Amino acid sequence: MTGCVFDVQRFCVHDGPGLRTTVFLKGCPLRCRWCSNPESQNTAPELLFNERRCIQCGTCVRSCPRGLIGREGGYPLINRNGCRACGACVRDCPTAALILKGGPMTAAQTLEQALRDADVFASSGGGITVSGGEPFSQPEFLYELLDLCRGAGVSAVVETSSAAQWQDIERCLPLLTLVFCDVKHTNPKILEEWTGADVRQMQENISGIIKTHPHVIIRVPVIPGFNTGGESFAGFADFFHGLGITEIELLPYHPLGEGKYEMLGRPCADALIDVKQAVPAARDFQRFLASRGIHAEISG
Repeated sequence: MTGCVFDVQRFCVHDGPGLRTTVFLKGCPLRCRWCSNPESQNTAPELLFNERRCIQCGTCVRSCPRGLIGREGGYPLINRNGCRACGACVRDCPTAALILKGGPMTAAQTLEQALRDADVFASSGGGITVSGGEPFSQPEFLYELLDLCRGAGVSAVVETSSAAQWQDIERCLPLLTLVFCDVKHTNPKILEEWTGADVRQMQENISGIIKTHPHVIIRVPVIPGFNTGGESFAGFADFFHGLGITEIELLPYHPLGEGKYEMLGRPCADALIDVKQAVPAARDFQRFLASRGIHAEISG
């Protein structure tokens, strides 16, 4: 089974217990305005251009086999509608200004790469975490990778928005040590406007995960202007009470993904989010939830 993987990060400490290798899969059905990994949204490999590294040598123009790279002001101008991310320009670029995000890997190759840190996993209680994008956007590849992890005795964790088919989630749950679930909003109209998500599908899946798996951590990204304020806080509290959730994690918004939009040649949809209000809003959220009997840790 081959999947499209866009990054493998070693020695991660925030993606589950112990030291972990986090595998990032391409593909996500959502379009969250604040997404910090926009290169994860499309399922196919994508070409990124870092203007700050470019020396305007024109090598990429000559390298493109389909003639889809021109020049504008000395810099490459990429025809992204025709680009198939073949990687020819990336291989020839002398300063790594062009970056290919995403490529085919088999589940066995992915596990083999992660198992380079098997000793670290054993000593720290770590393992492999699969993130994205939305890992369940590649359900067959994800299942095979998790099954191989189980066969190798490696702890496996998934980070999911729960925007997926329940049967795909349910099949993988017995193979997981821990599940991280994002809850972004409880208001259907606001959630759809900002992410394109179906609140009912996500809530039903989260409910199913909690009922099925003994180790689930709920995370809420705190996004000023989207899910902050008393009405939003109350909606979260009611949802958590309905599921018997008494502990969650709050993740204040950070703008680390903004530069990636430029490199993808796409507008950054989160430009109007007030970054300075993210942590204060998380603290307000924390106090509100405490008043409703829910403990919230602020992470990140």
